[in-house]
Amino acid sequence: TLTTRLYEGGCKVYGQDFSERMIELAKEKMPDAKLFLGDFSEGLVEPLREQRYDFIIGTYSFHHLNDSQKIVLLKDIMNLLNPDGKIFIGDVAFETRKQMEECKTKAGDEWDDEEFYFVADEIKRFFYNVEFIPKSYCAGILVFENVSSLSERLAQSEEDVRNDRVAPVDGMFERVKSTVRRLLM
Repeated sequence: TLTTRLYEGGCKVYGQDFSERMIELAKEKMPDAKLFLGDFSEGLVEPLREQRYDFIIGTYSFHHLNDSQKIVLLKDIMNLLNPDGKIFIGDVAFETRKQMEECKTKAGDEWDDEEFYFVADEIKRFFYNVEFIPKSYCAGILVFENVSSLSERLAQSEEDVRNDRVAPVDGMFERVKSTVRRLLM
């Protein structure tokens, strides 16, 4: 699995699953990983909330959450990222609602009406800092950049201008700052 490959590559792995059996199997492959039992539709377990992460990865799991639950969880875990951290979600996902509806029509009875798939154009209404990378006609990777890292970089840039470490170019800094602030509100 992806997680095992990252673990074998030297990454520290933290995780949560609602299945005791999945935790047991994962611990066999990754004995030093910090793995916890819990249903992420109810949020992350406390030990995971006490950490900060460079990357948070979810694969084929977010489709179990409805759109409102996805937004709440994503905003919550966004706060657990280190500056410049990112969230990567690989799942059944579409760029537009139209693409999803076309796929649903083609799938017919095989479409799972109990799952909630990402529509990138719609999630972007809540997270301006998201990129969608299609991987097939019905799957893709959503990449969310840490908003707080943008805020911190903006604050550092303001300080650099105030302390004459860099000079604004024809009001460009003020325009960028204003735009970023509007997006962060």
